[in-house]
Amino acid sequence: MENFLCAADCRARLDPPLAKNYFGNCVVPCLASIREKSLIGDEGMRKACEGIGESIRSTLYNKEKEGVLKGARDRPTVISKLNFGRTLSVAGSPKFDYYGLDFGWGRPKNHEFTSIDLSGAISLGAAKDHEGGLEVGVTLPVTQMHCFTNLFYEGLRALGSSQAIDG
Repeated sequence: MENFLCAADCRARLDPPLAKNYFGNCVVPCLASIREKSLIGDEGMRKACEGIGESIRSTLYNKEKEGVLKGARDRPTVISKLNFGRTLSVAGSPKFDYYGLDFGWGRPKNHEFTSIDLSGAISLGAAKDHEGGLEVGVTLPVTQMHCFTNLFYEGLRALGSSQAIDG
């Protein structure tokens, strides 16, 4: 099985919801698993996106009494049993304004998730200088990074987004 794991903010989804200015960990893991053979071929990307979307919907928008906390007791066990060599995880969120934070000594000039160096995850965050932009963090060995950069750039170019890439 191939796995995709991300964390989703659940502050507003609790009953009662936490205040918007709550600053702390209040996230829930969203896990999508799909067989490798389903990802191969022309329909692979669509199937991956559908699986990820369904994982997020079923975790965040279920109508059961427990809501977003449904299955919370079992999640650590489920996640600990994953084959992390077959898991892509995402740190961060493009909806969280890391560059807007100021704890009294000014706003950050740069922001990075150093944990991705060890975990093999990717990071996502709102761009510092581009409204609606996205910063993507990836750590790979040099040769793999060159390949990834080319594929990522070509994918964005195919979508018509090449002018948004800072070289």
